[in-house]
Amino acid sequence: MVHITRSLGGSLSAQLDTPIERHEGVDIEILKNRKEVYFKAKAKNPSRWNSKNIRNWNREEKVYLNYLQKSKDAAIKVAS
Repeated sequence: MVHITRSLGGSLSAQLDTPIERHEGVDIEILKNRKEVYFKAKAKNPSRWNSKNIRNWNREEKVYLNYLQKSKDAAIKVAS
């Protein structure tokens, strides 16, 4: 199972970690390793990368099963 998050701007970001990996805290190391692999791949062959940045492999602190809830939480935070 993979959780997919959606940023407030609407773009999808698949972090590709399972709920159990996140619960046990191993997702931190997995995401760190993925980031490193992407940086190495870009350095090895930069012509294959049409954008300046690699994929965002940063861990999201709060994950929602329903991405609309994230928008509601943000709206509540702004209003308060």
